[in-house]
Amino acid sequence: MTNHTTTDKQRAAVNASLAAAAKHLDLLCVEIDNLDAAAQDLKHQGTTDASPYYRQGKYLYLISPTFQGQRERQYIGSDPAKVQAALASIERHKRREEVHAQAKKLRLELDQLEETAAALTDSARISGLYYHHMERQRRW
Repeated sequence: MTNHTTTDKQRAAVNASLAAAAKHLDLLCVEIDNLDAAAQDLKHQGTTDASPYYRQGKYLYLISPTFQGQRERQYIGSDPAKVQAALASIERHKRREEVHAQAKKLRLELDQLEETAAALTDSARISGLYYHHMERQRRW
């Protein structure tokens, strides 16, 4: 004879967990969409992947990362408006990289949620979830 009270409590707990997971999934998707939109906005405003370098303390150059053994230098000058625009473009690039990193982290969380949900319908996959999750964390 089974104890229906215990089963009912477990069912209620599982249902509450599944409802919370569904809500978390919705919030996760919205956050990823918001981050993607923010990255696109930054891209449309203009970004520059470069480091500022002041020659003689007043002439701004933008030094791009090395690509195929070449490094591009762009002269900006000392005009305050041009300097401010160039530095703002660099900051937007840094912010865009941060947004991409946040979105990547959330996508990994979304993948894990998807795998966990799939494992709920296949009991043979449940035991592998922990090891798979630990491997992903190690790579991150």
